[in-house]
Amino acid sequence: MVGKMKSPPNPAPAGLDELRRLCRQDPAEVSVLPTGLGIDPDLPHAGLLRGRVHEWLGLESSDTAGPNPGRFWSPPSTLLVHLAQAALHQADNAQARLVWVGREIWPYPSVLAAPQGNDPLSCSLFVDATSPAQRLWAVDLALRSRAAIAVIANGAELDLASTRRLQLAAEASGAICFLARPPWERSVLSASATRWLVQTAPSPNRARRWTVSLLRCKGSHEATRLWTLERDHATRSFALVPNLRDRSGQATPAPIRLVG
Repeated sequence: MVGKMKSPPNPAPAGLDELRRLCRQDPAEVSVLPTGLGIDPDLPHAGLLRGRVHEWLGLESSDTAGPNPGRFWSPPSTLLVHLAQAALHQADNAQARLVWVGREIWPYPSVLAAPQGNDPLSCSLFVDATSPAQRLWAVDLALRSRAAIAVIANGAELDLASTRRLQLAAEASGAICFLARPPWERSVLSASATRWLVQTAPSPNRARRWTVSLLRCKGSHEATRLWTLERDHATRSFALVPNLRDRSGQATPAPIRLVG
């Protein structure tokens, strides 16, 4: 008795689906660091992609009365510390480290103190690299070491080739890299996944406020978006406040959509 022949399995649909998934890079499956700043619902991946370089333009100041008059800048330390702590708290490896490259971005030890979770200070490594070449070498080495969960560095004077090198290193290890730049380097070409501008904002109370602008996000053709953040000194948490510059009446910007 000859049985009915069964149709051979057809693996093509499953293979095509897998190929489409890999090409599409579904945001839900990408490793993401939630910022905890209240802006995640408006970001393409609901946070910052790990294995990427993210640039933060700092605050500019000038000194015309001092012994060395000139142009100065300071990194957005409060935000960088917050993001570094968020990365450390989500690490599944007790040996994970935060690496701070460049004395200009080193936070005060008291700022790194955390009431819960991993102790950011004891998990931090501080590298005193001065020249752009030294900082590039130190950041690249830290990212490729696979011991760093996040690398926070002074990215001043790093060119396109340098940031591309750091982007490749971050992709290889999955670590996230935060580069602080002076605001006058806004037009410098970079391979970073996102570029942000941080500025101080007036506050009606003692709470500190900043405006945070997303100037560029790879994969998105949206115009610059701006949020106003307020930090509670006691809890060290951030909250969105109504954006006074937004004349549409919305307190927060519309979500950014990925294109392509």
